[in-house]
Amino acid sequence: MNASKRKAWLTALLQGALVLLGLIVLFVAAYSAVYFTSWGRDPHWIEAFRDRAKLANWPDNARWPWIHQDTQYWIVRVRLDDGPVILEGLPPHARYWSVTYYGGREENASINVKNVELGDDGRYRIAISQDPLPGVDNHIPVTEDVGQAVIEIRITLQEIGEPVLLPEVWQNDVLLVEGVMS
Repeated sequence: MNASKRKAWLTALLQGALVLLGLIVLFVAAYSAVYFTSWGRDPHWIEAFRDRAKLANWPDNARWPWIHQDTQYWIVRVRLDDGPVILEGLPPHARYWSVTYYGGREENASINVKNVELGDDGRYRIAISQDPLPGVDNHIPVTEDVGQAVIEIRITLQEIGEPVLLPEVWQNDVLLVEGVMS
């Protein structure tokens, strides 16, 4: 191959690599824009992990070796900078359960089966906010710089035959997510 053909081939290869790199950057930027602008716009409960010990789920299990095999995780994405979030629901029939929020750092403030205060009707109300809210006995404090967050419900050793009870999620007197039984 002569020098001019080699130069033309290398030029075409370099141009192709630059176009591919540009497409990758464009894809990542577009995906990031959609992800960050949609955060908390359509909140709903997402089952994060369930039946982790089943062989069919092994590819997912390999990435999460610390997940307790008898635990279910449910998450909902919310924007805490839009106001306090209140969870209302019935405690699940389980040996242990907790509600935790994660605001982008390794914070782990939570309410759990051992420290939750239930109302006369057996239901709980948990406020996730900077300051405690009047009329809400359970409070998970957040720092003022937290914008988007994940609220996680962890249920360990659910009683056999009992459904998972997920709470309603409220913000500014608006129902964001309906409570569900799964």
